[in-house]
Amino acid sequence: MELIDYSFCSKPFIYTIVSWLAFFIIRLFKYKLRFVGIFRKPTNIQFHTLDIAVDKEVTVKFLSSDSSNVNLITKLGKAIPEYVPCDIIDDASTLSMYWQNHAKLTIKHRLSGEYDVYEFDWMAIDQSKLEDHVMMAEGGHWYGSGHVFLQPWPLEKWYYNLGAFITKESFPFKSNYGELLEKSWISSSGVALHVDFDVPLFVSTNFDYDRTIRLVSSYHSPYRNVSSAAAAATGSGSDVGNVKKNRTFLKYTIIQTGGDARDAFFALREEKLILLPTAVPDESMFRRPIWSTWAQHKKNITQDKVLEFAAEIRSNGFGAAQLEIDDDWTPHYGDWEFDRKKFPCPKVMVDTLKEMGYRVMLWVHPFASPQSKSFWEGLKIDKHVWVTWRHLGIPALVSWWNGYGALLDVTNPVAVRWFTNKLRELIDKYGITSFKMDAGEAARISTFMTTKVPMENPNSYTKRFAELTHSLDETNRAQELRVGAGSQHLPLFYRLQDKDSNWGNFNGIKTVIPHVLTQGLLGYPFVLPDMIGGNAYSLFWGSSYPEKELFIRWVQVNAFLPSMQFSIVPWQYDYETVSICRKMCDLHQMYTDKIINLAKEATQTGAPIVRPLWWIARTDEVALTISTEFLLGDDLLVAPVLDSGARSRDVYLPSGTWRDGISKNQLEGGRWYRCYPAELDQLPYFLKI
Repeated sequence: MELIDYSFCSKPFIYTIVSWLAFFIIRLFKYKLRFVGIFRKPTNIQFHTLDIAVDKEVTVKFLSSDSSNVNLITKLGKAIPEYVPCDIIDDASTLSMYWQNHAKLTIKHRLSGEYDVYEFDWMAIDQSKLEDHVMMAEGGHWYGSGHVFLQPWPLEKWYYNLGAFITKESFPFKSNYGELLEKSWISSSGVALHVDFDVPLFVSTNFDYDRTIRLVSSYHSPYRNVSSAAAAATGSGSDVGNVKKNRTFLKYTIIQTGGDARDAFFALREEKLILLPTAVPDESMFRRPIWSTWAQHKKNITQDKVLEFAAEIRSNGFGAAQLEIDDDWTPHYGDWEFDRKKFPCPKVMVDTLKEMGYRVMLWVHPFASPQSKSFWEGLKIDKHVWVTWRHLGIPALVSWWNGYGALLDVTNPVAVRWFTNKLRELIDKYGITSFKMDAGEAARISTFMTTKVPMENPNSYTKRFAELTHSLDETNRAQELRVGAGSQHLPLFYRLQDKDSNWGNFNGIKTVIPHVLTQGLLGYPFVLPDMIGGNAYSLFWGSSYPEKELFIRWVQVNAFLPSMQFSIVPWQYDYETVSICRKMCDLHQMYTDKIINLAKEATQTGAPIVRPLWWIARTDEVALTISTEFLLGDDLLVAPVLDSGARSRDVYLPSGTWRDGISKNQLEGGRWYRCYPAELDQLPYFLKI
């Protein structure tokens, strides 16, 4: 009998056969899914005011109450393969959509007064990315989001490819979001969009000029070192050191008001998606100018220069809320003590300044040079005083504009207490009034770094830094900072990013009004518009002072804003400049009571102090798009000159009757006034009667 040779059935051969069989089974399964998905009958669902079409993609139309208009369109599940079928379960208040082995979406509806509120809650099953597109209906406009370098108004005047939605320094030629952000948008069609704080969000805005906000959730960098509250609540995810491997989720709310942008703003407020400030900051910061050493002197400050600076302010007839001693007053960055070579008698200096009528603020940041005493002192107190490298447990040195330094771990109560005590010692020892807080952006913490307490989102660093700032002076509230994320409730002045001394939209004078308007709509009414005339940067080194005309027009832009801040001094130009600047400061002071009353109103209703024209002209297309005028309250319109050499400008007045604040002439609104006169010493403003 002949024996059969089974040697070909070796283990490698069997493994190969099994592998090929598994491959073909998987491919057949995918082709089955593709076949089912492609030939699945399209489905249409009516869910309250939503018209949902389920085909190769899911399209949701937000209809008006009478179904005559489409206010918003969303395309859901853009990251899910088209061939994966979608199963739907619908009841009165909840719509559940399930993509087999990929993701689940729950849409919940509720009525809030006259508003329809829809909560979209995605949870990935085997999906590393979730993506939805939110598209404005034709003719509508978007507002909100946050600061960017080339600040647009409205948002569709700007385009931006997909980027992490975390606070970061704004720089030219870099596509990133800026120092103050909120995951909130409102539209002129009365729709509001808000994404939950802890979502690992990437956003693209109008990138294809299609009025689309693209929302992507993914735990890719810079979200690798965060711990999601959603994952904690569902029990998904596993901890590895400071890193939480989370199941991807995307949660957001869309509110359909049936009204306009103002209705959408107040809907966010009523849903507590925009928080009310709990109090008003120090009133003297509204009434009198703040003076800073930065733009005028940069790092070249000494005790003598500070006293000379203060004396010049007084001798030229200007008031002052406070004087800020800016960068380079310490021996090393992070040592919260005066450099005695530059400031030999700091207590005498502060006492002298107080006798002259000044309160004194000091510039502070969360960095510490390895050369500083504080760096080593912090290590002795707690190894987590500073943000550390994840697996090494030693302080991480982060890059900032003055080199490299350790970064304060604001999640560690021990570190916060130690840091704030250091600053309070300056108050007790020298009589310092408060602090100008700088930095605090989330982007400084890389995915290779760790904090004492895992953060739910990188923006948690910014939020905690703002809370630290508030804790330094909860009574007088005379401090300021430049970052914000989820911190609208804190009664602080939020400073605009450093402005460049130019006429244009390249972070120059024409971006001031869009920045202020955007900040107000995001729930930050107490705006400090940074240095009048810009920061006088010259390729980031040395100084390049703005021309006289630019400086004068800049002070006019600031005259009706909540606070005025000088550093470049008017008297370095000529007497005319000094005279015009004094006139603008007097004008500001004349309306300070109105500004403070509006600030108090903001704590009750959330309404911004500085408002867009559409606030009182809700459907006026010019009012919806104009970026060179603003309202102080509802009845004072400001139209500053923003172009070099101009002695007039086109002024648009919304409907109603207005009185020219200079000539006292009465004008009818709802129209343009072309070439409206505005000499160098004139700021066009109009009072509604």
